[in-house]
Amino acid sequence: MPEEETTTTFFADINSKLADLEEKQTLLRERVVALGENFLKTRENTNKEFVLLKETIRELKADIARIKESIGHILDELDSFAKKAELEILERFMKTWEPLKFAREEDVRAIVKEELQKLKEKENDGEEKY
Repeated sequence: MPEEETTTTFFADINSKLADLEEKQTLLRERVVALGENFLKTRENTNKEFVLLKETIRELKADIARIKESIGHILDELDSFAKKAELEILERFMKTWEPLKFAREEDVRAIVKEELQKLKEKENDGEEKY
């Protein structure tokens, strides 16, 4: 009988250890499944973010291309403007010539005519006095 008890105890211990191992295996399996699901979700989210980043990069490249084109147009327009040195030269010429003091031919003729009339009037006034 003592042998039967020892055998029974032995098998009971083995059964309890086997049950513990089965429970641990079940828990590990659940953890592996949960990790797999989390991995798939993370991978899906990462792929979505990657697609968004690609689209953002594409948009940024398009914006940069438009900016480069605009800068090119601006530079082309700048070539048609007068440079500061050219404006300074024109300013010196204008100061030298003083175009506002120039008179038209008609104006000069009118001034000469007025002066001649004044002289004639003075002469006539001078003759009348004698």
